[in-house]
Order: sequence, then structure tokens, then C-alpha cells
Amino acid sequence: MNASERRLGLASALTLKSQEGHVRVIEKLDAKTSVMAKALHDITKTHTALVFITAEESKKAHRSEEHTSE
Repeated sequence: MNASERRLGLASALTLKSQEGHVRVIEKLDAKTSVMAKALHDITKTHTALVFITAEESKKAHRSEEHTSE
């Protein structure tokens, strides 16, 4: 299976899950580990989860970690 086929498969699976009402969009999460851990625990209580994070949000989280470790 090549990359194009994997992307198509993922898009199809996400479309199906969305149509079934199993997709949630979370606009903002706290980068603090304990808050994130609880949020992910709550999301995955009954189902598995696939989490996407934008590159910009990832950078923000890393910057936040750097400031808290100082």
C-alpha cells in the first residue's frame, strides 16, 4: 500500500466515523500534562482516539514546556 492509498483509506475512515457521529473536534487543549492526560482519558473511555495536532500547536506546546521547566 503506498502513501496515496493510505491517505485515501484514512480519509474514508474519518468520513465514515464522522457520519456516525464519532468525530469530535477540540479547538484548544491545555498543554499542561495533567490536564491533557485527563482530557485524553475522558475521550478514550469507551473508544479509541486518533489525535491530530497542527505543527503550530505542537510548537506552542514545546514552548510552554520550556517555560515551565525553567
